[in-house]
Amino acid sequence: MLAKNGEEDWAACRTAAVSGAGAVRLAVEWLSKAIEAVAASNRAYIAGAVVVYLVSTFVYALRTFLILRRRGVNASFRVVYVAYLFNIFMNNITPSAKAGGELVRAAYISKQCRVNIASVINVIAFERATEALGIVILILVSLMYGIFDAARSEYLLLAAVAVLAGILVVYHSWDKVLHAVLTRLERRGYLRGAAADVIRFREFFDDYPLLALSVGFGVLVWFLDALRLYLIGRAVGVGIGLVGFIGVSVLYAGIGLLAVTPGGLGIVEGGLTAVLVALGVAPDDALAITLIERLVSYGFGTFLGVLGLLAAGGKRAWKALKSQ
Repeated sequence: MLAKNGEEDWAACRTAAVSGAGAVRLAVEWLSKAIEAVAASNRAYIAGAVVVYLVSTFVYALRTFLILRRRGVNASFRVVYVAYLFNIFMNNITPSAKAGGELVRAAYISKQCRVNIASVINVIAFERATEALGIVILILVSLMYGIFDAARSEYLLLAAVAVLAGILVVYHSWDKVLHAVLTRLERRGYLRGAAADVIRFREFFDDYPLLALSVGFGVLVWFLDALRLYLIGRAVGVGIGLVGFIGVSVLYAGIGLLAVTPGGLGIVEGGLTAVLVALGVAPDDALAITLIERLVSYGFGTFLGVLGLLAAGGKRAWKALKSQ
């Protein structure tokens, strides 16, 4: 009986080993085909995607610059743009789900413009809230054009409602949360006098021209993300239209927000590939799109971030931030 059970166990182990080896072989073949698709992709479209990514960095920085100016902060565009590139660099090397990069950006602008860091943090929080409104608008566009089937549409509608609810929570409670965090940081010696001058977060939303400007920029930055994915899809030969990639961009944004690894490595790649496959893209092409997208957004983005760090002064920038 024991011998028979042993033989059965050994047979099961061999079957599992063969299955595992087969899975590895299939994964290698899948990756090889995806790399071949990348090698055969249209370079002109990829160059266009890189240009769109570069334009998006200027758009992000321009929005911050205009909001700061509207709030009376005499910031130069160069400082704001370098701070954003610095932000990209930090996001790509730290597992902080974007929080690390945003704090560094706020600290750098605060130091260079000699303004309370709380004011800059409020600007960034306002940007994120209006970006979320941009996502809601893109979700509605996706639903209007019927990009997703009925089941997925219901989930997207629930996601839009959840995002709006989150914005309302932030709107009503952000001042208290920020004041509590800054007070704690001051007690530990990380900041000086930051909690004493917290601008009411609602003032940003009460400024309707500013609100319209920021929401418009929020829609624009997500549209640029969709356009970049569309160009990469065309480079590989995928026939999904621009509106379809707006839907992909919405889901891609959600994956990026949930990713906790440095630069979203591993999580973002798997998530974007799964989204594309779910929308009917061939697995080889889906992985090829993901590889090119990450080369652009993570590889080229990190390169720009290094340039931002150097422009900020390298080691001198780190010392300046430590003294904040």
